[in-house]
Amino acid sequence: GIDVSNVNENFADSKKKVQEAFDNPYPITWEYLNPTGASSGIVKLDDGSALDIHFSEEPAGVYEIEFARDGSNKQMGRSGQGDEFRVFATVQAAMLKWWKQLDKTSARKITFYANKQDGNRARLYKRFLKMWGDKSGWEIEVNAKSGLAAYSLTKPKKSGAGSIFKRLGFGK
Repeated sequence: GIDVSNVNENFADSKKKVQEAFDNPYPITWEYLNPTGASSGIVKLDDGSALDIHFSEEPAGVYEIEFARDGSNKQMGRSGQGDEFRVFATVQAAMLKWWKQLDKTSARKITFYANKQDGNRARLYKRFLKMWGDKSGWEIEVNAKSGLAAYSLTKPKKSGAGSIFKRLGFGK
């Protein structure tokens, strides 16, 4: 038979490594971080390469988030350079810092993209999108019709129900 005695140990070990990577994002150097308009950060990775994280606003209130390792021309495909969990943890940390200082009165929609061939990134994005949607109350949408999948968060439209809840003393 096949020796499977260490399979669970290997799985537990790799799960622990992934968790450590998520708990230890790289430090981000913000070139500029703004409540409206563009924001941009750069990260020096252990292998000497740089990770660019860019938030652009076009049109007003509509944001797009891009990140890429240097040399990969802002393509959203996997670089194959390893270390992807720590890189993703870093992107997540950057997004959260940006989100905290974002002017949410003017922001309407936030989108980021992944190549559909890149299953890992797509899964991470879906999980991140759900987590962000749950925390913010914004509506989430995945549009994967083309080879590029778009992951979006949209601010909910104000409905009459909201004002009724406010009059009844619920909410803020």
